[in-house]
Amino acid sequence: MINNRKVIGVCVTKVQYRSESTYLTHLNAAAKKLGYKLMIFNSVADSANSFDEGARSVYSIINHDIVDVLVVLSSTFSVKEIEKAIIAKAHAHGTPVILIDSESEGCYSIVKRYGSALKAVINHIIRDHGVTDTFFMAGKRTND
Repeated sequence: MINNRKVIGVCVTKVQYRSESTYLTHLNAAAKKLGYKLMIFNSVADSANSFDEGARSVYSIINHDIVDVLVVLSSTFSVKEIEKAIIAKAHAHGTPVILIDSESEGCYSIVKRYGSALKAVINHIIRDHGVTDTFFMAGKRTND
């Protein structure tokens, strides 16, 4: 808490990308309406490359004495060990963790489930439009 305002820490990588910056813009607007402050912890790189170690060190400076909850944008982390270390440190300090797009024991999770919506669309195309020769190509399993 800072100046009697609760603090939401957000761990993200590559905030310079449009999808991440747009998400943070909306999260900040919602947090402000509720009287919260955001504290962003961003690394421009999160590879296992030793040259990126300095960039990743931003997550080690999270002050759990002032962060009331930690939000982790899981889909932005390509190295899951970094995410696991962030979660472990938060748990050690008793800081609640909210994961976006993943699940982990002891964390709250917000996960998009597209399966049922996609199934309904395909059923509609087949049943209502009579399409019998379908073709569907999906991207990477972890990509929206």
